[in-house]
Amino acid sequence: MRLPTRLRRALTVLPVALVVLLLASTALASPEEARLQDTRAELSEVRDKLDEAEERRDTETEELADLEDEVETVLRAVNEAELAVERQEMAVADAEDELRALIEEAQGQREASAERVRGIYMQSGDDSLQALLTGESINEVIGRSTILDVLARGDRETFEALGASAVAISAQAEHLQEERAALERVKDEQRQLLAEVEELRDDQAFAAAEAEAEVDELHEHEAYLASEEREIAQAARRAAEEAEQAEQEEQAESRRVAERPDRSSSEDSGGGGDSGGSASDGGDDPPPASSGGWAWPAAGTVTSEYGPRWGRLHAGIDIAAGTGTPITAARAGTVSSAGWQGGYGNAVMVSHGGGIVTLYAHLSSIDVSPGQSVGQGQRLGGMGCTGSCTGTHLHFEVRVNGSAQNPRGYLP
Repeated sequence: MRLPTRLRRALTVLPVALVVLLLASTALASPEEARLQDTRAELSEVRDKLDEAEERRDTETEELADLEDEVETVLRAVNEAELAVERQEMAVADAEDELRALIEEAQGQREASAERVRGIYMQSGDDSLQALLTGESINEVIGRSTILDVLARGDRETFEALGASAVAISAQAEHLQEERAALERVKDEQRQLLAEVEELRDDQAFAAAEAEAEVDELHEHEAYLASEEREIAQAARRAAEEAEQAEQEEQAESRRVAERPDRSSSEDSGGGGDSGGSASDGGDDPPPASSGGWAWPAAGTVTSEYGPRWGRLHAGIDIAAGTGTPITAARAGTVSSAGWQGGYGNAVMVSHGGGIVTLYAHLSSIDVSPGQSVGQGQRLGGMGCTGSCTGTHLHFEVRVNGSAQNPRGYLP
């Protein structure tokens, strides 16, 4: 069974919440916890926006589907109107062909009648024809000639029949023309409606695409923040563990010093001992700003400084150069982690004691392993663009007890 989106997201927060509770219970609060809370707040806000964006995306997509269906419906209506116009045009053409045939037949009948009259004239001579044509009316002429009477009656019936057919077909053709004009108007209206619906569909498709793009962007932001949340929680836990270990070592050293016998009298009597005593050489103490003992971790151009960026803290500096450019330890220490770290990509963390840790992110390759001791300038890996990055560079951080510091205060 698939859990609801909000429930699944709430469950992903529980492990991080447990880490925060653990850190609070051990009284090892650090600035990393504040960063963690800020990130969690931003992540919650992004997830709320994502839920709203997904709802908008679903609504826009449903409306787009409805408009697609409407376009299909109107398109079918347009096609049917065009087919009706074509059928009507064919009917008009058939009626016009029939009318032309009747006209040709009537013309043929008239020519045949004229031919028969000419034949009678040729056979009867001028006098007979003149006698037929000297009556006062056509009825008298027809009455005086049996042949002409038969001819006139037959032709009249034929002409009347042809005329009646021609009138009927002409009326039918005119009616068909009117119907075709009406169908043309319907077809034009349907085409106009189709154009309007297609324009709405295209606008809705653009809105749906924008909603989908917003969802994708928020998903990417959510993934980035979730990865950063895990990394900060891990860093806070490591910082707390390192601080606890450092405190235990300091307490153990204090006990050893307290248990050591007092040799000051023998030293004062010229015992030849070390005049500096047994004090630490300070190699694991945090160096003051601009002091020695540090080296740049890579050759290249600084493209982004420590400080606010994109509405949040950029916790290190970015140094850009070619892929594979050597990345070296800024100071001697012990590799505390080496491997993939979410948005940091391939990353190496080196512990220098005293709560100081350096981070080297986005490496193309890693040449060290956890627990390994490294000297200043020793190669850790090659420059790359792994994790969340936009170009080949090294992201370098300095953390003191889990709190990010400006690396410029430590580098020469």
